[in-house]
Amino acid sequence: MRMKLCVPLVLMFCVAAIPAHAAVVVSFAHADRYTDAGRFTLDSRHVLAELEQHLKRLGERLLPPYETLSIEVLDVDLAGDDRAIQRNGADVRVLKGTADWPSITLRYTLEAQGKTLQRREETVSDMNYLMRTDNRYSQEALPYEKRMLDTWFKARFVRQESAR
Repeated sequence: MRMKLCVPLVLMFCVAAIPAHAAVVVSFAHADRYTDAGRFTLDSRHVLAELEQHLKRLGERLLPPYETLSIEVLDVDLAGDDRAIQRNGADVRVLKGTADWPSITLRYTLEAQGKTLQRREETVSDMNYLMRTDNRYSQEALPYEKRMLDTWFKARFVRQESAR
């Protein structure tokens, strides 16, 4: 009788120790000093929350369940220039395609089973952000930044199977 109770308990603890998906932890260092994360405090909080959610979704979708990715965002410079013009009650972001491309500086550590696999600091940017034809995020907030992060994430963390 005692053995029957112990086995399910042991199995329950074993299953609980295996994460259902990869963990992605995002933090923002000195967000009040970012180059351009929006003009107003509320706007920048929305931008940073949107970036955090997007990075977490990428991790859940693309990382193996035993990996943990910690990302510290050091700077954000959104695509375009924020202008003090209002249209329908919202600020207008002007996209010129010149030196106004999206750019995010970050530091990250990828770990698996207590071992560091990657640790870097880099600036992710997309100088050709207006030339891309992928419109996956065209109806969402931060479409250029999300597409840029998708490309970066896949290049850094998705391992390609070797050709057989």
